Amino acid sequence: HFAYITREKNATIIVLDDVKGPAMGQNFDWVTASFSPDSRHFRYIAADANGKYAFVIDQKPGPILDGIAQKEPIISANGEHHAYIARHEDKWVVVFDGNIGPKFDSIDYESLVLSPTGKHVAYTALNGKGKVVVMDTTPGATFADIKPGSLVFSPDETHLSYVANNLIEYQGRRGLTQQMVLDGVLGNACMEIGPKNMIFSPDSKHSAYVARSQLENEQVIVDGVSGPKFAGILAGPTLRDDGQLEYLALDGEKLVRVTVKGFGPSR
Repeated sequence: HFAYITREKNATIIVLDDVKGPAMGQNFDWVTASFSPDSRHFRYIAADANGKYAFVIDQKPGPILDGIAQKEPIISANGEHHAYIARHEDKWVVVFDGNIGPKFDSIDYESLVLSPTGKHVAYTALNGKGKVVVMDTTPGATFADIKPGSLVFSPDETHLSYVANNLIEYQGRRGLTQQMVLDGVLGNACMEIGPKNMIFSPDSKHSAYVARSQLENEQVIVDGVSGPKFAGILAGPTLRDDGQLEYLALDGEKLVRVTVKGFGPSR
């Protein structure tokens, strides 16, 4: 593929593989353009003399906006869906497949994720009272903060999990607790979740994550049920080819291997 910028009747036009793109209007006076890393998609930001912007993806212009927060949109693996963060009417929004989402005081750029085939989008936003996770256009509950990088879709795209941070006060001191949130339902509060995010079985029917309830006290939570407590979870949990969940734990001074049967189908 090749592309170049030209002017026609005072309008800026991108020509891609000898095919002219849309004329962005008389006032559009500069354009930045790039191919996606796999060369399947072509995108650019057009800006007019009035300080308005539009993202053009595969020669299709998006809505006119007050600003665009990123140079490149995120695009699904199949190329059918895209999303990016933009400024609109003095607020921040996510534009998903050309549709402008709800307005927020700010949106975490690094939190923006698409589901496996791009049918859904999710991100973390500030609503004035705290942080919320938004799936498509629906915000969830408000928390003090959302753990960066914790938003995970299930393989079948029907479930969304993330880690919420809450502030607590105990004996005159302020502290932080974490809770796993799955489809809007909160798990038990604990000191820390991770370092891995929630994992799902291939059929999306089961889930697991590591939680620390106190110092040197960790356990694996499977389908919302707490497993045995250990001094530490050293590796995993991971899904084996035979469908069993497995992790390595420290029991006193002993290293033990723990398996959970029926977590997923055999591969």
